[in-house]
Amino acid sequence: MKRINLRIVLASGLIGIAICALAGIALTALGALNRLAAPQPLRAAVVAPNNASRIIELSKWENVGVRQIAWSADGKSLAIASAKGLYLAGLPDFVAVQPIEIGRPAWSVASAHNSSTFAYVKQDSRIAFHSEAQNNPLPDLVGHQSVVYALAFSPDDARLASVSDDKTIRMWDATLGRALWKSSLVDQVRSVAFSPDGKSVAAGTFATAQIFDAASGRVIATLTGKKGWVSTLAFSPDGKILAAGFQIRESLAPIQLWSVESQREIATLQAAGAIRAVAFSPDGKILATGSAVITLWDVASQQSIATLTGHTDGVNCIYFSPDGTLLASGSDDGTVRVWGVKP
Repeated sequence: MKRINLRIVLASGLIGIAICALAGIALTALGALNRLAAPQPLRAAVVAPNNASRIIELSKWENVGVRQIAWSADGKSLAIASAKGLYLAGLPDFVAVQPIEIGRPAWSVASAHNSSTFAYVKQDSRIAFHSEAQNNPLPDLVGHQSVVYALAFSPDDARLASVSDDKTIRMWDATLGRALWKSSLVDQVRSVAFSPDGKSVAAGTFATAQIFDAASGRVIATLTGKKGWVSTLAFSPDGKILAAGFQIRESLAPIQLWSVESQREIATLQAAGAIRAVAFSPDGKILATGSAVITLWDVASQQSIATLTGHTDGVNCIYFSPDGTLLASGSDDGTVRVWGVKP
């Protein structure tokens, strides 16, 4: 397949932060960064690395940039769904960027946990698969009648969940490429996330997150949230917390944390601008949220510990690499930024 090079920019200025937990965690962010007052049990100290964040620049199309990103299972590449198509960027420098599907927007992308497979959404709401190792690719998944906002693989990669503007969540057999079940909701569905044990799947709609039995599609719980679209969801690695980000037109938008067991709210955090992305670090101690900026939170104290700046438009997606050493973010400014995270 033809490969192309996209320009990588190294920013300058104050660009790093080391976050040291009492347990001995250290985080170094490569990129412009504003330090916030650090609560216990985390302490923040400003450092100055030699290099800034690595930036992959993709051209804007109709004022929409990077929609979703996903790390490969081995952490060696990054899939980028953008208004220009689907790209695969390789480590360590992301200079070589391979086009997978070009010329039509890719609405969303998700990576398998145990293989090189990516699932992505085409412009016509079909869900397609890409794998470097797959000799007989699966057929496109057809069924959604409107824009598919988000995808999620089950932890064992046997199933794929998808949610759409057609007010449905659908579960697919990701090994055979066939539909398993469909559940209709009252409103459009904007976000989806599997629990770490794969037994349940959460879907976000307007002011509500519903948790379904992943095998049958039966509703397990309905969690009532703030007045706004639940644009992003994430389970903590231990499965005890469900985080939801809300897209509302106010200067500060909420991030709601629920206890999965009690189905009660644990805390509500607030960050500048609509919350479009949430992600837990692999050890579950840090929650990253994306809005106008990227905010890092200490999960134990529910306090902000740092703000990562550099994107010039809304941050649509943020993901930690599988080993927790990198944090990638994609934005409407047409760029992907990769931040270093050192355990």
